[in-house]
Amino acid sequence: EKKINLPLPKRGIKLNSGEVGFYRSAYTADLLPQISDSIEKRELKQDDRFGMVRDTVALTGSGEIGINELFMILEQYRGETSYNVWVEIISGLVEIDVLLVDQAVQKQFHQYCLSLLKPIAANVNWLPKKGEANNTTLLRALIIGSLGRFGHQTTISKAKALFKKAADLKAEEHNLSFASCGGSPMFQIGG
Repeated sequence: EKKINLPLPKRGIKLNSGEVGFYRSAYTADLLPQISDSIEKRELKQDDRFGMVRDTVALTGSGEIGINELFMILEQYRGETSYNVWVEIISGLVEIDVLLVDQAVQKQFHQYCLSLLKPIAANVNWLPKKGEANNTTLLRALIIGSLGRFGHQTTISKAKALFKKAADLKAEEHNLSFASCGGSPMFQIGG
């Protein structure tokens, strides 16, 4: 481990810019607000926003920094739209969630996770739009699945209803196709 003291610039700095090095970057309490501001304003490139999450989650897991610092960083991602960055955010949340299984604080943690996910969920919707970007298509499954994982009841109920509707339509489709092949169906799916 090597520590380097640098003069503090007026504007935040991102260590390991471009994520080219194979190491974790920790930020002191006086640097966190500045780098957080750069994340929120989307002044950092996607790779650097991704790396900030990855490093902060790893350093939290190892006990190098506290959970409050992680939450401080994650708050800046409420307007994030990159699938790659959200994969890293959700992976980090799931790592923490696994550590909290059967702990009294897990329900509060789920509520926090849902508060992070709800803004992006409003942007991806349930159904694709014609000509939507691939990023949005990928985000939809990731975000909706994560809402379900963290217990968002509206999402769970809607998913169950859509699944039932799809299963019913599929069963009806098979029943009709078998019936058209010679009268009564030889066997029936879903009925």
